[in-house]
Amino acid sequence: MIKINLLPPEIARRRKIRQIAIMFGTMSAMYAGLLVCVFILLSGRVALAKRHLDDKKAELQQYSAQLSQVSTLQSAISNLEEKLNFKSKVVETNNRWITVLDLVRMYTPKDVWVTAVDIAPPDGIVLSCSTLGGAKSIATCNLSFMNCKDFKDVTIDTTSFTVPKNQGNLAGSSAQGAGGEASAAPGMLQFKVTFKLVEPVGLPQAAPPAPEPGMEAGPPPGDSGDGIPGGGGADSGGME
Repeated sequence: MIKINLLPPEIARRRKIRQIAIMFGTMSAMYAGLLVCVFILLSGRVALAKRHLDDKKAELQQYSAQLSQVSTLQSAISNLEEKLNFKSKVVETNNRWITVLDLVRMYTPKDVWVTAVDIAPPDGIVLSCSTLGGAKSIATCNLSFMNCKDFKDVTIDTTSFTVPKNQGNLAGSSAQGAGGEASAAPGMLQFKVTFKLVEPVGLPQAAPPAPEPGMEAGPPPGDSGDGIPGGGGADSGGME
């Protein structure tokens, strides 16, 4: 069957242009719809990610508070360890000084009294002594300390004191040197024993930790402040 188109060619061209325009419009609408769907999907994912980020920030704040507490606890533990370390050094040094003072007491004759102990760092010790036994007791004391294997370079010093002329009446005499000390008892001779330790004891080198609030800084209990433990002061001689 033969079809004959009696329409003018211009109408055919307009129809073709219209079809092309409809096709482009349809494709544009499809692309626009696709873009809208993608935008909605991405917006939902962004909102979900933002909510997840807010949750993580809240957790981070909680962890930061906990980390601050842990840091404070670590600082307190470190301070406590420093205090314990210093106290252990003080106790160790005091025990060594107690041993030294026990040796001094052991080798001090019964008629000699130790009235003061001075430390001459790093290993020197000066004992201020008194006796009623005269030069014989002083010589005995010197020999006794020289026989101790833990002491060395033992010397006796009597030049800084006035030797009483009369053993029976010394009420008006006064001891010379050492800052003008009070007069000795009748018949009492004063002298100094200087020696060094074969194994130096030393003093704690670490600085004491800061005192806690409400507590005053001071020497440890049982310590006289110069590294010598309590109980080893005057009149330690003459003891069995």
